[in-house]
Amino acid sequence: MEETDKFTKQWKSQLSESNFNKFLSYYAMYTCNFIEKILLLKRFNTYGAIILDKDIHKLINYFQSKGDMAIRENFERLISFSKILNFESNDELLDYVRKYDDICLNKTEVANIWKLKSR
Repeated sequence: MEETDKFTKQWKSQLSESNFNKFLSYYAMYTCNFIEKILLLKRFNTYGAIILDKDIHKLINYFQSKGDMAIRENFERLISFSKILNFESNDELLDYVRKYDDICLNKTEVANIWKLKSR
């Protein structure tokens, strides 16, 4: 986070508040996409899934503390990723997928994420 602070601090002084918030939103989106690509190369046990969930929420809080904009929508895919990894059974996963039609991941992505969980 320290490097990100340095990076964003230089832009905050040079941009208007509105433009800085747009920049921060794009930076959060880039960060989420980058993290998602890395996560798809990993495997997760239960403890790792819990840590991932905590880290995602720390990132959300970090970005929210830096600007005045709704940042949570940038993290929807990562939040769903984390939820899937934290389910204990196939039944929980199926209930989640059936219950939330507006899930931001498609069925193939959900299946690929579920395969990353070590059992």
